[in-house]
Amino acid sequence: MPAPFRFEEFDLDLERYELRRSGQAVKLERIPMELLILLLQNNGKLVRREAINRRLWGENTYQDTDHSVNTAVNKLRYILRDDPRDPRFIQTVVGQGYRFIAELAADPIAEDSPAASPGAQKSPPSCTCITCRLLTRHKKLGRIPFHRGLAFCQPGAKLRSGLHSRWND
Repeated sequence: MPAPFRFEEFDLDLERYELRRSGQAVKLERIPMELLILLLQNNGKLVRREAINRRLWGENTYQDTDHSVNTAVNKLRYILRDDPRDPRFIQTVVGQGYRFIAELAADPIAEDSPAASPGAQKSPPSCTCITCRLLTRHKKLGRIPFHRGLAFCQPGAKLRSGLHSRWND
């Protein structure tokens, strides 16, 4: 059984063929889903357009695959709320392909493993800090970027000072 991929607020369960955002299922068509799986399996590595074409449409395809790859990437970015000008997840390598750039979380403990049994010690609740890049106006410099952290935590988790939190229920 393959372990799910976890990145920021998303979980991709390969066995269920399901993408979830903050625990809620997200509707994703087959082609963008297959593209996401391919990018996650090659996390941090360049996935060339030719490899994407082979994976999504097979060896002997006679369609406009450049346009089809672009459409699949755009649909996936829309679902992930990823901005191609300031990507969090999918980086474009112009003329070459794409790279998944978000950090993948460690695999969660499987429910049927011995460590997950009732007598096992549970790990402390965790927090995820997401850094947002925002623009502000400066009198002399015009628009300049600044960063703000936002922590998404499980109840009972401890936060470092300076972070704002929103509890996940």
